[in-house]
Amino acid sequence: MILVDGREADGIPADDRGLAYGDGVFETMRAMHGTIPLLDLHLERLQRGLAALGIVAPPSASLTGELGRAAGEVRDGVVKLIVTRGSGGRGYMPGAHQPRRVVLTGALPADLPRWREEGMHVAICTTPLDGPAALAGLKHLNRLPQVLASREFPGRADEGLMRDAQGYVVEGTRTNLFVVAGGQLVTPPAGRGVAGVMRRLVMTLAAAEGLTVREAPLRDADLGGEMFLVNAVLGVCPVAALEDAPRPIGTMTRRLQAAVDQEMERRAC
Repeated sequence: MILVDGREADGIPADDRGLAYGDGVFETMRAMHGTIPLLDLHLERLQRGLAALGIVAPPSASLTGELGRAAGEVRDGVVKLIVTRGSGGRGYMPGAHQPRRVVLTGALPADLPRWREEGMHVAICTTPLDGPAALAGLKHLNRLPQVLASREFPGRADEGLMRDAQGYVVEGTRTNLFVVAGGQLVTPPAGRGVAGVMRRLVMTLAAAEGLTVREAPLRDADLGGEMFLVNAVLGVCPVAALEDAPRPIGTMTRRLQAAVDQEMERRAC
């Protein structure tokens, strides 16, 4: 299914500013049992991104209705929402545009059951992840660093970790990273990458279970033990190997994987 401003379509106008300049934001959501369990968190982040870019938010009723329709059709799969500034003339300077919303549905990754059970093999990418502070944490449409990094590991890994210009590990090309160190959960600061919805849920559930969670910059040397990757579609996926070096799939990973699964089911039902 593809909906453009609430109507079924197979494309958008060629002068859309999202296409021309990456002028917009997006959310990639997990649908379960015909619902979107983390919809409130996705819409909250969407509003932050739109406000940061100065794009008028779509009507709430239209947005939730279209997302509900998409989730009901795909049942268990992926729902993606894109909001652009809309159509406009040449030039970077935005004018009084009518924002455009696009809703798409898709299947879950075929390897997801294997990744969740056996773990993901992860590479470290050489493409740096850096950008203006004004875009920190946002799910904006400018994803060329992730595109370039994703070309580095096909055939040898399932996901790649990206560093910033100072050499700190920021996140995966499509995931947030957690490491277990000294019995604590450590994750890179959200301002260095995407403020992930699943990252937020994991931190909330971990704190509720009495686990210590802290944000701290990570170097390659800090990636020596138990690790896992998260996003809204994958949930919690253990890291089984980093650059061909095996990594343990530990009890904390499994504990939080189970806690997330339980919370997602609770929200979906």
